[in-house]
Amino acid sequence: MDRHRTATALPFAHLSMATAALREALARQLREAGDTLIADWSTLRVVGPFEQFDRSGRRTYEYRGSVQHRRRVPALPNARPATQPATV
Repeated sequence: MDRHRTATALPFAHLSMATAALREALARQLREAGDTLIADWSTLRVVGPFEQFDRSGRRTYEYRGSVQHRRRVPALPNARPATQPATV
């Protein structure tokens, strides 16, 4: 399976905020790639923080994230909607 990857930098080390930012960025990447891709959030990996310095010399903390995706299975044209009870 393919993985989408991204990174985010925060001015302080905070795993929860970084995870939320990475999820949002990865979801945006998948939306831009087309409506046939769905993220498998059970495969989300977040690593970091990696201490870095920005252009002005301030310390930042970079986190990197990746998630696997799968293709959306199109609905069958003759499939019965899930809300309609089956009749025998």
